[in-house]
Amino acid sequence: MRLAVTTFLVSAVGCATAGLVEPPMEHQLWSERACFAHMLPEWRHEVLRKLSGKVYAAHDGAEGAGLPDAEVLFRPWPQGATQRVTTGAEGTFVVPGASSGVFEVAICLPGWNPWRGFVQVSSKANRSNGAFPLELGQ
Repeated sequence: MRLAVTTFLVSAVGCATAGLVEPPMEHQLWSERACFAHMLPEWRHEVLRKLSGKVYAAHDGAEGAGLPDAEVLFRPWPQGATQRVTTGAEGTFVVPGASSGVFEVAICLPGWNPWRGFVQVSSKANRSNGAFPLELGQ
């Protein structure tokens, strides 16, 4: 398990977002919620038009079957109340009302390593929906 703190500089449709720093491990959503993590994946950053997407098995690719019943935890960054939604039968989710801003996101499903990172919601993003791969735990 890596404990390094990484700074991200992300460019989205001509505007740079600086200062999105991976929070300390013990303060990350997946850790606070005691999600399963056999192997901790990289901290990621997505830029989307809305906080929505498909959670799927990484080995199947985004075109494969989605993972139902995954818990999608999110909170406004750098501070805000944690909320959650659950993926549907096709592994998809939509967070209503998340119209703009940066959100910390953790996606957890028992037996799968979590997806963790930031999702920046912007009307200028190239994609509406995110692709959120999970790796099967050992």
